[in-house]
Amino acid sequence: PPAKYTLKKLEEYKWSSYPDYIDARKPFIENLDTSFILGKFHSNHQKAVRKYRKYVLEHAGMENPLNDAYKGFVLGSEDFVSKIKKKIRDYGEKREIPESKIYKLISADEVINALVSSLSINKQEIFEKKSGNTLQHIALLLMKKNTALSLNQIGDLFKMDYGAVAMATRRFERKLKDDSSAQMMVDRVMRVLRNVKC
Repeated sequence: PPAKYTLKKLEEYKWSSYPDYIDARKPFIENLDTSFILGKFHSNHQKAVRKYRKYVLEHAGMENPLNDAYKGFVLGSEDFVSKIKKKIRDYGEKREIPESKIYKLISADEVINALVSSLSINKQEIFEKKSGNTLQHIALLLMKKNTALSLNQIGDLFKMDYGAVAMATRRFERKLKDDSSAQMMVDRVMRVLRNVKC
């Protein structure tokens, strides 16, 4: 089954913490403490590992819960999110930090919508598979810099692997130093994003 195949790949992937949680190898990731998570499943380590494996297998196909998170990093009920927003605002006022700085993170959809509105384009143009797609490069760069998404998650949106996202954004940042037209486009999109209300 696909879920078991995915877990097998996780067990073999060097940088995944999954093998450490299920005792599939000697501890590899430095300072990784598995006891807190495993302790939520059972006080007995071996039973906790079995329950953890079962839980991961049963939920292998679940959607990323952060898709519903406020600004990509606050997850909970409306009441909880409101309390967190108030805490952030209070912290900003106390430290005299502009609210726009506190709420730096935005969603991928907000980046896409900003491109569409500021550059008068169709959404489809951003996702077109063609060499040197400046619109796509702008979206990749702004998502990397302004959202809570990982490179893997950004790559999933554009059907790219994380390495391709990293390389594309590095190249585009270098290009911006010499391409004033592309930089102007980025600036126009950023002006819209700065006005996105929290």
